[in-house]
Amino acid sequence: MRQPDKESPKAFGLRVETQCDGLDGLFHAQDDKDVFINGLSEIIQSHVRVLDGQFPKRTLVDTISAAQMYWDGTNKLRLSLKLPRLQRTKVAYASPMPSRHASVDRPFPVTRPRARSRSPPPKESPQARTDI
Repeated sequence: MRQPDKESPKAFGLRVETQCDGLDGLFHAQDDKDVFINGLSEIIQSHVRVLDGQFPKRTLVDTISAAQMYWDGTNKLRLSLKLPRLQRTKVAYASPMPSRHASVDRPFPVTRPRARSRSPPPKESPQARTDI
């Protein structure tokens, strides 16, 4: 039995228990745990194997719980790292362009340049200047 990518370890553990219970006692509790661990996806399997090596007396329920916590954590991290998609902005050009390029989709926001003042800087009046 293998765990599909979208199936949680908890659901997979329930499926393993149901299948092993259906074989009327041909499997022991340790065998159920081994079937569960061997059927997990590779990354979760390696995490659970390390814990199983450190704590060999863990039950199937403890092993399922550890796998589920790891799976929940990786899914939460994956969702937090998903970047929001950039919105496409229609850009129209004021200069004459060929008709097939009248507007272009750009995957980034368009900013307008700052308006510049065209008036000259103020001149000093001769009265304001006093030489000492």
